[in-house]
Amino acid sequence: MPHTSPSGLYPGSLRQQTGTTDIMRGTATPKGQPNKRLSREERQATVRKQRAVIAAVLAVILLYIGTAVYHAGHFLKKTTINGVDVSGMTAGQAVTALQAAVSDYRLTVKGPEGKTEEISGDGLDLQVTDSAGAREYLKKQGAFLWMAGSIRQKSYTTDLQVACNEAVLDERIASLEMLNEENMREPVNAKISVMNDGTCRIDPEKAGTEIDKEAAVAAIRDAVKSGRRELDLDPFVTKPTVLAQDEGLIARADAWNNYLKAAGLTYRVCGHDITLDGSRIASLLKDDGTEVTVSKSEVANLVASWKSQYDTYSRRFELKTYDGTTETIDPNGDYGYELNDEEAVEDIIKRIENGDSGSYELTYWHKPLFDTNNGLGGTYVEINLRQQHMWVWKDGEVVVDTDIVSGLPVWGRVTYMGCFAIKKKENEVTLGDVEVEGYSQVVKYWAPFNGGEGLHDAWWRENFGGDIWLYAGSHGCINVPAEVMPDVFANVEVGEAVVIYGDPYDESVYTKESS
Repeated sequence: MPHTSPSGLYPGSLRQQTGTTDIMRGTATPKGQPNKRLSREERQATVRKQRAVIAAVLAVILLYIGTAVYHAGHFLKKTTINGVDVSGMTAGQAVTALQAAVSDYRLTVKGPEGKTEEISGDGLDLQVTDSAGAREYLKKQGAFLWMAGSIRQKSYTTDLQVACNEAVLDERIASLEMLNEENMREPVNAKISVMNDGTCRIDPEKAGTEIDKEAAVAAIRDAVKSGRRELDLDPFVTKPTVLAQDEGLIARADAWNNYLKAAGLTYRVCGHDITLDGSRIASLLKDDGTEVTVSKSEVANLVASWKSQYDTYSRRFELKTYDGTTETIDPNGDYGYELNDEEAVEDIIKRIENGDSGSYELTYWHKPLFDTNNGLGGTYVEINLRQQHMWVWKDGEVVVDTDIVSGLPVWGRVTYMGCFAIKKKENEVTLGDVEVEGYSQVVKYWAPFNGGEGLHDAWWRENFGGDIWLYAGSHGCINVPAEVMPDVFANVEVGEAVVIYGDPYDESVYTKESS
């Protein structure tokens, strides 16, 4: 049988149907096309192209590596150190350039409130002795990344080692206005400020211009010796220690204003209505920087002022007399207002702390029957010793008007002046003791007001008033005509006041030695 090729199994040859690679010639035959044999010239041209590409790639690699090796010792393009362009320079060249730059050196010092001053390098004899930082930047710049690194701007700042004339530098630093202590202003802390109505607000802190001079001078010296061209002294400016956002300050302001809720608190003091408005309450508060409290001492001072102004018990006070004149009543006796200061202080503190703005009465050690006319109201007994006369007032009207006889002007028998409360009312009373006082007398009406002194009828007397008291005065009592005393007795009550004024005596009668 004749030999049959595998290709003979199919119509057409294998190369014609699928396309094959001519292994012997190294050429490819497109699918569906007949194999085309390359000429020798074509094959040589292809090889030359391949070799050229390989050579170009190798050249680029060598160039990149060479440039990287170069930049291992030279700064990349667009590189500055301390503002000096060192592109393409070696570390030594960069140091030289930095040295040249100090010839126009100026340090800009930034102070408080945006003020700036300069220290010129003129006369400082600046010399760069080392720049280790520049060398470090050279090492770290990434030589093999030189292509990307050459595109972007690179600005470095480094501290140099600079020698200078330190005496001149100290003079330059001393001349800075911002370091002149006379120009410095201390900062102001945020604080509580009290308004006219007593409420408080927080005043914000205020920056000052005070600088830690010792630290600032050291920083300036270091900046010059490091070749830096700018220095901000803000870290050395004294700052306020209490800010408006301080939680403690806010808490104290809130506490203060809470106490002001008691504004309008009113007390009835010795017949007078006294209202504590916001500003008055504020004056009673104490802020010790930690907490706000009601000051017990300030409240005590307030109550003391009330006592001084309104108390009449054992105090002088002014009385408008029957004849329209004003007499000062001596501070004797047991009738009148005497505020209970201890309870008053505690009550005021408690009500302010509770924010109570109501109206209240205070308590008293002694309290008169009435709130008006220094506690006398319109019902009291008025006695003028100079005129030897007495008036009995009832609800503002005089119901008894009579002459009297007061005590003899010798020690032990004078009638004491002041304001006294009637202690009791009795009938048919024996006054005195013959064995003790040397006299004894029965009276029909007796109303004592000051120990053994009192109002009573003197039925044994025919005359009253005038100067009888000078030679036939009583033992201190107020002798009243027998026909008048029943009306007096009927119109006076226990607890009502007897006001005696018009001193007719010489001071000597009040001492035993004068007798």
